[in-house]
Amino acid sequence: MLYKSTIVAVVVMAGLVMAGPGGNRGGPGINRFGPGGHHGGPREHLPPFAQNATTEAKQALIVILRNDNITIAEQKSEIQTWAQTYGLTQEVNDFEQKMNAKIEEIQRNATEVVETLPTKLQEITAILSNENQTRRQQGEALKTFRDENPQAARALEALVRPQRPPRGGRPEGGRGRPEGGKGRPFEPMTFESEDEQ
Repeated sequence: MLYKSTIVAVVVMAGLVMAGPGGNRGGPGINRFGPGGHHGGPREHLPPFAQNATTEAKQALIVILRNDNITIAEQKSEIQTWAQTYGLTQEVNDFEQKMNAKIEEIQRNATEVVETLPTKLQEITAILSNENQTRRQQGEALKTFRDENPQAARALEALVRPQRPPRGGRPEGGRGRPEGGKGRPFEPMTFESEDEQ
């Protein structure tokens, strides 16, 4: 059950990546130069199957891609109709096949990594808890682990990496320091009550 929910989470993350900047390229806000683009005319980042389409075909596709009131299935259907109208059915079908193959590859890779994580976690825990080695030896063992298991290492690092504060504006104290700039930035938590201080 844990594996299935993890796989679903990975697929959702892949979807989020596709929907983000540089992903699907079909949603609103994709034209960074505003209406008409930088040099006039539509400057949308269109899917590869539309690269050789006429200006009229591109404009019709942009209308479909910008329509946020239709479901994904409806959008796919409209794109198929668009492709038939403009003689680009083969290009659209090739694109869909490539996308489906990429999604399947992501699912396979994610499944493989998720299935190996418990074993890899035990391996890294053994390295970190071995006190019969020097810090240098421990560092070399961790590097070897990372080199031999890059995907599992990245997944484990992501799980244990401390959360960073959001980017953007400074906290109230400015310069990342609490309470008006006093103290060190992001001081470690202490477990003393106010009476003990």
